[in-house]
Parts: sequence; C-alpha cells; structure tokens
Amino acid sequence: MSYRDFNRMLYRTILHLHPAPFRERFAGEMLWIFDEMFAERGMWKLATDALSSLLKQWVVADAVPKTAPAPFQFVPERPMSAAILLQAALITSMALLGFSKLLQQNVPLPQPPKTFEVRRVVPDICEYKLRPSRHAR
Repeated sequence: MSYRDFNRMLYRTILHLHPAPFRERFAGEMLWIFDEMFAERGMWKLATDALSSLLKQWVVADAVPKTAPAPFQFVPERPMSAAILLQAALITSMALLGFSKLLQQNVPLPQPPKTFEVRRVVPDICEYKLRPSRHAR
C-alpha cells in the first residue's frame, strides 16, 4: 500500500464519520477533490478541512438543507381553521378600505403663483377734451 493509498483510506474514514445525508450528497465530490489536490496541498491541509467539516456537520442540526418547494407551492400540513381565515379576511378588507379612503380624499391641487398681472387699459372717450386745432384760428 502506497503512501497516497493509505492517506486516501484515512480520508475515506473521516468522510465515513460524517452524517449519512451529508455523506450521501458530498462524499464523492470530497473524494474527487482529495484526488485532485493531494499532491498540491498534502494530507495535512485536506485532513484538517475534512475534520472541520465533520465538526460543523455534527454541530449544525440540519446539515443538509432540504429541497425547497417550487415557488408558490406552499401546502399546509393541516387545513386552516375558520378563525384564521376570518382574521385574514378582516385584515384584508380593512387594508382595502383604508386604501380606498386614501384615494377618495379631495385634495386641492396647488395653484401656480401669479408672476405678473395683465392690466388692460381702455381709454374712456368722455375723458378726452377736444383741443382746438391750430388751423382753426
């Protein structure tokens, strides 16, 4: 057994100590990384990485996240009670009523400022006095 084979067996043992869901999902990939990086990094760095991963996986309760349902496919585990549906309907109707009241308010539009005022001067004909013309003398 070569030095590399012995270290690979040791690394597989460390991987086998991981929780089953994590091991099923990531063990093959971690072994591939070991095979690719053994000559470059050496056993010490790869083993410390695997041991830190082992510690994290056993400390964290839900190590492998469950697959999330597709968007907008929430299926409740039990049917909703009538009280919850009534509360949801009441809150929704209050929100809609509030928005409709906001839209119905008569808010006066601001008037533009008067920058100048146009005055129209209409001459009064009666005010003018007839002047005698110069030729009339």
